[in-house]
Amino acid sequence: MKNRFLLHRIAAAFGLLAGCIAVYYFATMPITLRVAVGPADSEQTRYMVTISKALQTGREPIRFIPTVTAGSSASAAALEKGEVDLAVVRSDDQTSNAALSIAILHRRSMVIIGRTDLGIKSIGDLVGKNVIVPLGVTDSSRALVERVLAHFGFGVADINITEAPIEDAEKAFVAKQADALIMVSPSAGRRLRELVISLAGQKIPLSFLDLPGAEAIVARFPDLESIEIPAGIFGGIPPRPKEALSSVAITYELVASRKMSDNRLVAVSCG
Repeated sequence: MKNRFLLHRIAAAFGLLAGCIAVYYFATMPITLRVAVGPADSEQTRYMVTISKALQTGREPIRFIPTVTAGSSASAAALEKGEVDLAVVRSDDQTSNAALSIAILHRRSMVIIGRTDLGIKSIGDLVGKNVIVPLGVTDSSRALVERVLAHFGFGVADINITEAPIEDAEKAFVAKQADALIMVSPSAGRRLRELVISLAGQKIPLSFLDLPGAEAIVARFPDLESIEIPAGIFGGIPPRPKEALSSVAITYELVASRKMSDNRLVAVSCG
């Protein structure tokens, strides 16, 4: 009788221990979140893939599973539909206004380059001229450029704006088919730097245009940030540009649905 009672106690103890182990296991399991990001060959997708691998390798309490989309708008749509938990979107993407910003991943500045031999020395000189906007690797910035220029009273009828892949944009600029070039890029981005170096190497007389009243533009458009482009960031002697420039920037942000639970929000923010 005593042996049977002892066996029951041992069995109960093991059952309790197993239950505690199970509770601990599920309590310490990492939180896994799906992240919409895209397109596949973009800088932001490569960044999120790298982050997801680092979180797994470091045995962090949170995991990211990248879900590749066609781009910022598609990522925002996936978040809105509840297909993912997080998304990487552009700050100027109007489809993502309902999302909650968690972190800024990187910034892209608006850089305005003119040809001094065609009379482009300030933002006002763009009126009546041809401006080309290099397409990003994955997205278009034409709407952003038009919105910023509209702040100065320049409508679509005042400036002829076209878009083209960066190689074609450079050819048009060199051939004087474009008087100015406006690129939205990280200030120290490789593609922008290579473009400036290439143009300078072809002896194109360049002017780097300051964007006056950047703070006022940001006050009107909260999805933008004011930014300073450092003197000499594109190298060269004399330095390109010779002086620091004021401009505006967009951001790529990791955002969450406002429906996400508080504990998940805390985990992402602190993770």
